Amino acid sequence: MQVVFIFLQKYWKQIAVVIVAFIAYRKIRAMLSENVIKNVYPTNGATITNEQAKAYAQRLFLAMEDYGTDEDSIDEVYYLLVDNPYNIRMVYNAFGLKDYGVFGSPSWISSGTPTDLKGWFRNELAGKRLDQWNALFAVAGII
Repeated sequence: MQVVFIFLQKYWKQIAVVIVAFIAYRKIRAMLSENVIKNVYPTNGATITNEQAKAYAQRLFLAMEDYGTDEDSIDEVYYLLVDNPYNIRMVYNAFGLKDYGVFGSPSWISSGTPTDLKGWFRNELAGKRLDQWNALFAVAGII
């Protein structure tokens, strides 16, 4: 333990510079990245309101936001949207881009990377659940 303390005492400036440089890099990268969805999909024919789409998008975000994923909430939203591909388009548009960190929401160390709903699912889901959502996105024409 004393060795670690001596190391930190001797190299604290270099460690601080590396940490600050990493945080600055992440902030600059986030600022320079395009903070708009590349495709906003038409929603003619949707059977949900804009408020419902925003609520579903928020529910999905909260299910994936921190450590762990609330797959039951994700499944519930899936079954609400599966009947109409235009509904998933509305939710996708409402979700927009949200910063994705190492385990969901960005931490104090990094600002995260602007990521759309498909990207969040790619990072948070696997197996059958991910395949179901990818099939739904394909039917809705979300690339």
